[in-house]
Amino acid sequence: MPGETKLNLDDMREDVRIDFLWAGKHNDQIRSIVLRHYPEIDDRLRGWHEASAEEDMRRATDFVLDRLSVASRVRRSSYSFRDLTLRNKRPSGFESERAKIAGGAGDIAFYGWANEDDTIGDYVIVDLHAMRQTGLIDDWYDEIPNTDGSSTFCVWRIEDLETAGCVITKKLGNA
Repeated sequence: MPGETKLNLDDMREDVRIDFLWAGKHNDQIRSIVLRHYPEIDDRLRGWHEASAEEDMRRATDFVLDRLSVASRVRRSSYSFRDLTLRNKRPSGFESERAKIAGGAGDIAFYGWANEDDTIGDYVIVDLHAMRQTGLIDDWYDEIPNTDGSSTFCVWRIEDLETAGCVITKKLGNA
């Protein structure tokens, strides 16, 4: 949005910048997949844009579609698990993704897995309101440390999200 701060790549650690730029290569494909599942949003209202730094840091938002707040993550092809993870704890004390979402931020989460050719193959779109309403946002399957010690991640199995009515749509292998 005009006048809003964008993320500054120069302020990022090198490994974070590399991951951020790699994930950004998928933005058009994420947009296409999300729009496919929201046909009721009229072309005039689609207003898709990347979130500002403020939206990203305070509201766990990577994209905005009309008034829909979209969190997104794309995992590399080497990541074989098909589960949803959200950053939970940070030694720095900064608010985590999970805490922001538990506090009311975000409408949907797009979670995708890249193929060997770096296109998104599998994905799930999760209703974050349903995760909050069912209490699943506070009831994860596992918590794992990030390999660099910068945080921990909560893990939800896709089947648990489906059972709770939190999955809007998915494309997983033959599913």
